[in-house]
Amino acid sequence: MQNAAVLANPRDKHHIRSGMLLPEMRVAEVAHAVLSALVHMNRQGYAHCDIKPENILFMADSTFRLGDPGVACATDADGVLKHAAGTLGYLSPEMHKQLFDEACPYPVTLKTDMYSVARLLGMCAAWYDDTLSWGEYMRWEKGLPECVPKGLKELVASMVHLDPAKRPSPLEALDNKWLVGTLQGGSKEEGWRQRQQLRQQQLQRHGAPQAGAAAAPGAAGEAAAAGPSPADAWW
Repeated sequence: MQNAAVLANPRDKHHIRSGMLLPEMRVAEVAHAVLSALVHMNRQGYAHCDIKPENILFMADSTFRLGDPGVACATDADGVLKHAAGTLGYLSPEMHKQLFDEACPYPVTLKTDMYSVARLLGMCAAWYDDTLSWGEYMRWEKGLPECVPKGLKELVASMVHLDPAKRPSPLEALDNKWLVGTLQGGSKEEGWRQRQQLRQQQLQRHGAPQAGAAAAPGAAGEAAAAGPSPADAWW
């Protein structure tokens, strides 16, 4: 078992595929592993609060796992996290502002992790250890490189919306057409339909998600690919 940051090291030429730091399938596998873990945590009322490469474990069977929930935070009755925690460079804007006692128009909710997932995927695809490029992306000054698939760009853009309520939930992000299609290794539309069927089976076994958790099919993958809205930029 090793931490997955090693896999995205740009000095390792063996992990560069068509300009991306990790192969597209590997990026999808990281996304699926992290989002699946967050679905489970969210159902228990917890946010992870420290998603970063160092906490993504690469297992002996070549799968990924989300580790180190040491600063995980529960929500209160209003769905707001009870404390602030995380690592600089991976904090959502609202979490960053709460940690530094700055005014913020949005509460810190379970959706804070979705921003961190986007940051993680950006690192896996293109910007390993590159906070400058990510800052330019969030200021609408730079987009993800052309080598990054359009569907992945759309997924990342949907998860960095500065209004947390407009970010997809982990369950919604798992339905993203790019993610499902890549993991299926075939038709994206067919892969998405298979995922929808699986989700319906899960809902029948475990019950429907809480109100507000579901969105229109594929909505998580429909955001603009370029990045967050410039009107929302805070820094």
